[in-house]
Order: sequence, then C-alpha cells, then structure tokens
Amino acid sequence: MSLTLLHELSQFLTELEQTQQALLALFTAKRDALDRRLAEELLRLSAQEAELTGKLQELVKDRTGLLIKARSAGFVVESLLELAGVIGMTVGDSRVLRAIELIEKRIIQSQRRTLKLQQESWVHWIISHRCYNHYTDLLDIIARGGHRAPTYGDKLPSAAGGALLDAAA
Repeated sequence: MSLTLLHELSQFLTELEQTQQALLALFTAKRDALDRRLAEELLRLSAQEAELTGKLQELVKDRTGLLIKARSAGFVVESLLELAGVIGMTVGDSRVLRAIELIEKRIIQSQRRTLKLQQESWVHWIISHRCYNHYTDLLDIIARGGHRAPTYGDKLPSAAGGALLDAAA
C-alpha cells in the first residue's frame, strides 16, 4: 500500500506542479496586461484563470482524497509532506528512500510556488481595487460636475471644475 500511495502522491505532485507553473505564467501575463491597460487581454486571461482555478479546486479534492486514503491505510498524517515522511519510515529500500527525498523536495517547492501565487494574486487584487476606486471617484466627479458630494456639508467651500474637468488647463 505504501508504494501505491507514493505513486499516487508523485502523480498528484506532477499535476499540481503543471497547474502552478501555468498559473505563474498567466499571472506574469496578467501583470503585464494590467501595466499596459489591455482590457481585452485581461478578459482573455480571466477566462484562463477561471479554468486553472477550477483545476486547483479539483486538486484540493484529490489531495483530501489522498490523505483520507492514507489514513484508512493506517498512516496518521495531516499533510502530504508528513505522508511522504511516514512512507519513508515504513520502507527500507534505498531507491524508494531516494524517491521519497525527491518527492519531499517537490512538495517544498510546491509550497514556495503557492506563496508566490498568493503574493501575486494579492498584488493583482490591490491594483484592481485601486483602479476601481479611482474609476468610481472619476465617475462621481463627472456626475456632480466637479462639485463635492452633499454629504460633505456646507463647512467646506464648494469648488466647481478642477483639473479633471477643465480642458483648457
């Protein structure tokens, strides 16, 4: 059973690595599209991102299934790294131990890629959120003809126009 779990773990990691690499490449392209303000490209990339996100969700289910299978085989583990370590303790073959070391390195690299993906995702969210805020502020300025919103009260002087609305400026 240990070797079967090890094989399934290796297959899982291969799929995960491919998906993470594809997402990293997509995020690089998305950052470029955000920098260059390419709306059509962002829409195209968004569709690809949704596909890859769905694939990641499937992989999370597969990971859970793999851990459940390991527990039913008698391995008390909470992570894939623990699973590889426990399998390493039960198997004495040196070839299998080398394979387990490689798998553990792959898991650690996958964790690092996950952190990179989270960081890049966060950057994209910040950029998008700031663009949205600027866009709504601009719409508000246009809708009010440059006047402040009435919620600011009469204490502040009302100014019309401004650099955004004055074409002569």
